[in-house]
Amino acid sequence: MAVSCLCFSSSLIGDQNSFTSVVSLLVYTSFLSVAFAVSFHTVVPPIIRSLKHTNH
Repeated sequence: MAVSCLCFSSSLIGDQNSFTSVVSLLVYTSFLSVAFAVSFHTVVPPIIRSLKHTNH
């Protein structure tokens, strides 16, 4: 994940049009954060539920 992000940003920096590369990088990072948030919300609640279950 981080490697693909690094390759993506390095290819953007090598682009001639800096404004387009910055906008694309912002869109890419926002997409990554949304994907992370969705995976976080789908993975964490069951873990918390199981932790509460083991505590009681």
